Amino acid sequence: MGLLGGIVTALYASNAIATKDSLDDFDVLKYVDPLIGTANGGMAKAVADTTGENQAGFAYDTKVVTGFSHMHDSGTGGSPSMGNFPIFAQGNCPHDDIKQCKWQQSDRAAAWEQKSPEARPGYFSISLANGVHAEMTTTNRSALYRFTFSETSGESLSPVVLLDLMDLPQSRISGSADVDQSTGRITASGTFSPSFGIGSYKSWLSIWDSFRSIHPLLTLVDPFSQSLMMRSLIDTYRHEGYLPDCRMSLCKGFTQGGSNADVVMADAYLKKVPGIDWDTAYEAVVKDAEEEPQNWDVEGRGGLRSWKNLGYIPFDDYDPDGEGTHTRSISRTVEYAYNDFCIAEMAQGMGHQSDFEKYRKRSENWAHMFKPDQKSSIKGVDTNFTGFLQPRYTNGTWGYQDPIFCSPLLNFTSCYLNPDGHETYEGSAWMYTFYAPHDMGALIKTLGGANSFTSRLSYLHDSGLLYVGDEQAFLPVYQFHYSGRPGLSAKQSHFYIPSQFNTTVNGIAGNDDSGAMGSFVVLSMMGLWPVPGQDVYLITPPYFNEVSIRNALTGKVATIRNINFDPSYKSIYIQSAKWNDKPWTNNWITHDFFADGGILELVLGPKESVWGTHVQDLPPSLSDYH
Repeated sequence: MGLLGGIVTALYASNAIATKDSLDDFDVLKYVDPLIGTANGGMAKAVADTTGENQAGFAYDTKVVTGFSHMHDSGTGGSPSMGNFPIFAQGNCPHDDIKQCKWQQSDRAAAWEQKSPEARPGYFSISLANGVHAEMTTTNRSALYRFTFSETSGESLSPVVLLDLMDLPQSRISGSADVDQSTGRITASGTFSPSFGIGSYKSWLSIWDSFRSIHPLLTLVDPFSQSLMMRSLIDTYRHEGYLPDCRMSLCKGFTQGGSNADVVMADAYLKKVPGIDWDTAYEAVVKDAEEEPQNWDVEGRGGLRSWKNLGYIPFDDYDPDGEGTHTRSISRTVEYAYNDFCIAEMAQGMGHQSDFEKYRKRSENWAHMFKPDQKSSIKGVDTNFTGFLQPRYTNGTWGYQDPIFCSPLLNFTSCYLNPDGHETYEGSAWMYTFYAPHDMGALIKTLGGANSFTSRLSYLHDSGLLYVGDEQAFLPVYQFHYSGRPGLSAKQSHFYIPSQFNTTVNGIAGNDDSGAMGSFVVLSMMGLWPVPGQDVYLITPPYFNEVSIRNALTGKVATIRNINFDPSYKSIYIQSAKWNDKPWTNNWITHDFFADGGILELVLGPKESVWGTHVQDLPPSLSDYH
């Protein structure tokens, strides 16, 4: 939250800053509220641990605190992890007898005082009903706690602070500590295995969540950190044999769809992120595409034999080459197709022409899952749209999954990694039908042309089928650009911000997924939406007078400036544009804008215009738009 929150609030504050006589006293951190979104998953690292779905420790919609710990994931989904070695403070024990204190987490849990939590970057505090006021602050690698105990009338006060010296499952190896009564100094003992290594590990929250927004944002604002992350991916490949899709410490996490580290690599390659061994990176992404691992639940891809021979992942796939969860045949097919497109881009740039042609051809496989006569209805009413992705058998015949299944309108939580998780992942066939970001010309023609595509995409948003709290929903907000209606992308962005993203404790849709949701907001408010794995940014007006980004590699500054800016956001449609004083009609721009610097001026108005609507103005596509 620190980086993203700072960026977001710096953008919020940009207009106010411009009116100040001096910037000397300006502190952007006072505009950051880390409690935003903590009703469904907090963001602090050293924080109070609550019960329930509290992946980051503290969640606002809870009642009791069980301890205070120092290691947490940032806004992830699924079951809580980490929370190692919590400490807990008690004002006194019954009858001032330490043996009568409650030690088990379930027994010692104390209610927290509503409205008492206070949070700012690097600080968190909360008051408990047992009279303890807890404060904590952090550096990169350590946490400092301060407990203040209230005076209890008529009772002796012997405060107790408990440290749980037990590993996370609380079921294996315990530790111990001794206190020298004369000095108060503490010594501790535990079990350390040489296999633990040096104590620093590489962790990647699922790249399926992060590749769409946080990595493109880091490439813009912190390319050196992005370079280190790419090198980390490659180093994992060198030691483990595959690029990870999800990894925590020494544990391999689950692969949710495709081998999307391929997308992150291609994105970094196209945008010239420095310091990367591109030959090894290319070797790694090609291995994803060609060699199936023994357990493709945690790395690489499954069903590669069918992928190469049939051009899709069958519903009844027979896979003698590896083991994994045989679900998500639709979503895996479209993601594998895009993964191969990203490999093709790297192949082309690195001079591997035969590979380029092979993977470009495979990237067209998304169309093999499109059933042109499939209809869809909602509560018995025909949506009047025909043709959706559907599961397919090995012999080429069609299976069936209701196109709205796994949407907020039908069995929303039925499509996860469980063995009966169905044929799409965390979303409906309705939504996945729009996923061909490299070949939008072909997709638009497949769906009946630009007008039909626009109507269908609008229906996806307006009907409640789309949940923006899942990352696959990000790109559909801006896909109106491809049908020549960039104004509708801006309109849709202003619907989700602030209806789903705002400054309340419910102000993040879903969970933040280690910056995915926060970076969606940042990029949307900046006015340039990146298409990950491509050198393409879709242009919409920033939410401010102007936004400037300094390129850390070149030192150049890129500025997106609104003309006729309307802070009430009634004029959100681009009428015309200029790049460095020259007319710019494309509704997209390349990374050169950020590398070379310059000014992109957008003249705004209250209605849609013809800007960015012509075929020649549309983003690149493998296939022609007409």
